[in-house]
Amino acid sequence: MSADPEMIRKRQLVGLLSLAGLLAGVLLLVFGSSDALASALLRGGVLLGTLWLALPTARRPAAWSRTALWPFALIIIIVALFPRIRPILPVLLIGFLIGWIVRPRRHSEP
Repeated sequence: MSADPEMIRKRQLVGLLSLAGLLAGVLLLVFGSSDALASALLRGGVLLGTLWLALPTARRPAAWSRTALWPFALIIIIVALFPRIRPILPVLLIGFLIGWIVRPRRHSEP
């Protein structure tokens, strides 16, 4: 399984940009006076680093190539509805806990 050479080159570029952002952020924190710029560079470097980990290599496909679509849709729905669910979230959690405790259990036979 060989990945596209163009994608490998892009992965290397993303890795280098990630390292450059992290290094520049650390140097600004140590020697500079701009904490906001250093923070932005560090966050960008971390973000690019996670993207670098997800991109395909010569021996494995992209991290998202074998994932299903429904977990992403479920996460988007939960995030969109969370402000409306927030007031009743404790009640839902307590109900789930009670249901989990009183559910019938399988007994292993000797």
